[in-house]
Amino acid sequence: MISRNDIEQIFSSGSRPLIMGILNLDPESFYAESIAHSEFQALKMVELKLEAGLDILDLGAFSSRPGAKIPNETIESQLIMPILKAIRNAFPNLPISIDTMRASIAKNSLDLGADIINDISGGIYDGELPLLVAQRKAVYIAMHMNGMPENMQSTNNTNYNNVVEDLLRYFQHRVSMFKSIGLHKLILDPGFGFSKKLQDNYRLLRHLELFNIFEKPILVGVSRKSMIWKITNSSASDSLVGSIVAGFYAILNGCSILRVHDVKETADMLQIYNAINLSESLKNKNNNIGF
Repeated sequence: MISRNDIEQIFSSGSRPLIMGILNLDPESFYAESIAHSEFQALKMVELKLEAGLDILDLGAFSSRPGAKIPNETIESQLIMPILKAIRNAFPNLPISIDTMRASIAKNSLDLGADIINDISGGIYDGELPLLVAQRKAVYIAMHMNGMPENMQSTNNTNYNNVVEDLLRYFQHRVSMFKSIGLHKLILDPGFGFSKKLQDNYRLLRHLELFNIFEKPILVGVSRKSMIWKITNSSASDSLVGSIVAGFYAILNGCSILRVHDVKETADMLQIYNAINLSESLKNKNNNIGF
């Protein structure tokens, strides 16, 4: 785990890939194993994720699966604030990300000790949210999505001339806007599964390295999404292997943070990734060995 005091290392070139573990509080979230139904369960789940290799916790109180409606602000607040307070008290050094599109929720979350705001709308839903994060000098994750979860998979919201080029242009505009308001602690998320046809997701993954042009950390969230289980003809509950493979490919192509349901398995994968890199490093230092 990285410490809250070391959160700036997210933005250091050459830093190791980080694991962001998902904890959902909305009972409608698409993967049941990620949902905590009580404060006790939430704390236990965080403890287990930390033991498994968690770096950052991503806490959310609304489902953003295709077709889901955004809950009203009161419901979102009632779900997230008590759990956030309990987690922060129990794990004072744990970096916490809050998955919200609302400035009001973000403000209260930052007041309670959150470190990162993860906005799936990239500041489109609530224009005050990026301004707030800039003022508070917090970390902001800007994701790409057309429309809202309720309609994001409609024909109009999944129509691209070229999905890679279109998203590069989108982030070019958004990064410029964020810079103009003083928001510099920025992480970019292409939004796999959001406003994307199945093959769009794989085109983006195939060309993920192009997004490093912005010189910002890239977050990838493919864990147990339909882009995995539609290919393997399975289900979210049977998509671990596909999720790990896609995550490994993302790491090879410039991903800095993997947002996942399965922390231990992802940590195991990263151990192998690190061993491969170490092997190459040792080879370069001892190239007279000959293998």
